[in-house]
Amino acid sequence: MIKREITIFSLVGSLSIIIDYSIYSSLIWFEIAGIEVAKSLGFFVGAFFAYFANRYWTFRNKSVSDGSIWRFVTVYATNLIINVIVNSLIINIVNCGCYKIELAFLISTAISASFNFIGMKILIFK
Repeated sequence: MIKREITIFSLVGSLSIIIDYSIYSSLIWFEIAGIEVAKSLGFFVGAFFAYFANRYWTFRNKSVSDGSIWRFVTVYATNLIINVIVNSLIINIVNCGCYKIELAFLISTAISASFNFIGMKILIFK
């Protein structure tokens, strides 16, 4: 059961990352938003997709339990904070201009994804 969940969670996460990165990089590339706003918006849209995909596909949770949406908001708000802070730190630490946005995106996403799986498994779709 857990192997199946981790596999599907990874696939859903990969799709969420593609959504997140597409929005994040587009907003920066076209100079529509700064780093923190772009990262936050990309993360939010990816999270919206991830909630429904994980609920119905990964954890096969068809019913809404009391407070699950608030637990989701709490887990994702925490992950958003972690993600944006780590992303900004990496951008400020890395001195070379080459691929620092991509590196920051990957590192911040990897760290928050770990917290995300634990939060979803234990708190949201238990």
